[in-house]
Amino acid sequence: MNFISRKYIILIITTALFALLILLGISYITARTKITVNLQNTSEIKLYEASSGGNPSDFKPTNKPNLIINKSGEYNIKKGYYIYESQPISNEYESITGSLNTNEDKNLEVQPSYSKEKLKALYNTEINSIKLALDSKYPSQMKLYKLEYGSLYEDGKWFAGYLVPNDGTDNLQVIIHKKNGLWEVVVTPNITISKAQYPEIPYQVIESVNVRPF
Repeated sequence: MNFISRKYIILIITTALFALLILLGISYITARTKITVNLQNTSEIKLYEASSGGNPSDFKPTNKPNLIINKSGEYNIKKGYYIYESQPISNEYESITGSLNTNEDKNLEVQPSYSKEKLKALYNTEINSIKLALDSKYPSQMKLYKLEYGSLYEDGKWFAGYLVPNDGTDNLQVIIHKKNGLWEVVVTPNITISKAQYPEIPYQVIESVNVRPF
């Protein structure tokens, strides 16, 4: 094999390797995407690849997380479906298990609610102000009802409960929100309250009040 033949072969091999590296690079880039993560009252989240999807509440990790995120920002991750678990900054907040499909959503916001114990403690301090908001809004009607089955939700600034009539007719659902330090009735009390009517109200609050406690 002469010098020119060797040089030609080396050139072919080098070109092929270079083309392979380019293809691998393109494959790597197209298989990944950027997501924006916003952590509120959360020390870290763990992301686990879950190729088959599934219900986050049924998820039990068997391997190490694919990624641990401990601050808000942009992250470059492999495209796909993930289950995440959050670790709150303190026991005043609930941990969260959820899902992220990068093919549908590029934003992940983790904002845990207060724990049940924290919400119960806040309820005991806020219930008189909540009743006062109802009495102020409906001074004559509230003489015919009692406020029952109420709870606080999320950050302790959402209340949902029932107005139970003295005459035994239908109970009415009621939702009250604390804004600028004051409780305000944000929906007209009704037999049912739907998300379609009030899209600005957190889903958890409406879902909870529509679960009959009696």
